[in-house]
Formats: sequence, C-alpha cells, structure tokens
Amino acid sequence: MLRSTRILCLALVSVVPALTCGLPLPARATDPDSVCTGDPCVVDRAVTIDPGVLVDFETRTLRLTSHALLTVGVPPPDRAPSMAISAGSISLDPGARIVAASAEVTLTAVAGDIVVGAALTGARIDLSDSYGGGDIGL
Repeated sequence: MLRSTRILCLALVSVVPALTCGLPLPARATDPDSVCTGDPCVVDRAVTIDPGVLVDFETRTLRLTSHALLTVGVPPPDRAPSMAISAGSISLDPGARIVAASAEVTLTAVAGDIVVGAALTGARIDLSDSYGGGDIGL
C-alpha cells in the first residue's frame, strides 16, 4: 500500500507540482491579515498574492525580511498578472524578494517611504521573463 501511495504522489507531483503529498505550499493572500499581522507587519516566508488583488495594510508598516518571497498567483487567461500592495510604509530588508514574471506590480506607501535594502545580497524586485518583463509603480 505504501508503494502505491508513493507512486500516486509522484504521478500527481509530476502533473501538478506541490499540489499534494505533504509538500509545503506558499501561503496565499487576498487580505493583509493573511500576509501578516501586527504593526509593523513582518513577512518572513513565501506568500503568493492572488492576482489582481489590492492588499491594503492601511497605515501599518510592512516589512519584508531577508526570508520573504512575494509572488503573484496565476491570473485567469484573459488578464495579465498583477500585484498591488498599499501600506503606511514599506521596507524590503536585504535579501527580500518580490518575484512576478511579466507582472504589473504597484507598491504604495501612504504615510512613509518605500525602502529597498541594499547590502551584499540586496533586496530584489524581479519582473523579468524571456519576453521582456513587467512594469513596476512605486
């Protein structure tokens, strides 16, 4: 029984990666409390933002640590990928990443600054793909 379960898991993973079999999935986000809580709101893990959603932290500070990875989910076929985040202020620690191939990404600080940390491994906002990349608005 164990062998057939393992084969089924391998077959499923090859068809739909990380769908089942105990593989960790990144958290999905449609509202700020599904990303993080508190003020400052600290993200230290992988989070997939649902496409086309504005995640509005209002006046709270959003901080992405060196372990943070924000990605945009797969949009419906008739829409381009997009991610919009609004917060009082936004900071990306060195090593933090926002990765969204060919997406439109908008970061808005309503009461403070947007700070992108620079160090040996600087924070990165990567919208590149093999077709030219996406657009960012800060």
